[in-house]
Amino acid sequence: MEDMECVPVCPMSDIKRVLLLTDCSECSEGAISEAVKLSSRCEARLYAMAELSSNPDYEMISPQDFQEMERQTAARLDSIKKMAQRCGVACEVILFRGESPYNDVVQQVTRLDIDLIVIERHEYKGFIRWLMRGVVVNIIGVAPCRVLVVPKEARVEGKKVLIATDGSRHSMAAAAEGIGIAKRFGSSIIVLSCVGNSGDELSKAKSNIDIVCKMAEGISSVETLTPEGRPYETIVEAASSKGVDLIVIGSYGKTGIKELLMGSTTEKVISHAACAVLVVRDRRQKKVEQG
Repeated sequence: MEDMECVPVCPMSDIKRVLLLTDCSECSEGAISEAVKLSSRCEARLYAMAELSSNPDYEMISPQDFQEMERQTAARLDSIKKMAQRCGVACEVILFRGESPYNDVVQQVTRLDIDLIVIERHEYKGFIRWLMRGVVVNIIGVAPCRVLVVPKEARVEGKKVLIATDGSRHSMAAAAEGIGIAKRFGSSIIVLSCVGNSGDELSKAKSNIDIVCKMAEGISSVETLTPEGRPYETIVEAASSKGVDLIVIGSYGKTGIKELLMGSTTEKVISHAACAVLVVRDRRQKKVEQG
């Protein structure tokens, strides 16, 4: 695990406590790097959390294997702590045995009053990909704070930020967050609102973009897009073709949490984007919404 440059420029507001969720695999390198870097820049306290799935039958049949896995995970968490300390970041490690990862995460988020969750995105296929994606989506669906999802090779450099908006309250909160990040980084931004084939949808998309552009006053480079197609596909394609290193999107739109858990635009963007994705919820709302 390599050290990164520790630059004291915080790109986000009100970041005092960061929770890194990791399985300590190779896929977690991007998330670990970004969590430590953000904690350093924001002078935030970092909590590095890993969870071993509790399986009494497995532990009884092969206790030595389980103990070795626990030892390796603890050692990996310790290496993250040492990396953080080299960047001047106070870090606490949390190793759990549990059967419901996202419930344990939510409990820790509430107990520690976390401002930002950083979580890795795996490249699993088939059932395992579906299962792990479900854990991430559940966490995003119930977490009262911002969530940064980071693929293995992704780095948030602040060169270009894509803000996706559908006019919902949560997407407006995401727009405000994305604009704040762009101003602190000196980034250019792309504001995207997807439309279907009807004129009414185009008019609404342009209205959504106009609102965000007014919020972005003072940013020198603002590009607007109103592409036709499936929302997640247009967002992912634009991010790839425009060299975006961060997508900022609302936690869910007008259809609520049920739609999120069944495969929303946000969930699909997280699954397919090559860059990091910051998921933002309206901070005025701390309780879980029912769809």
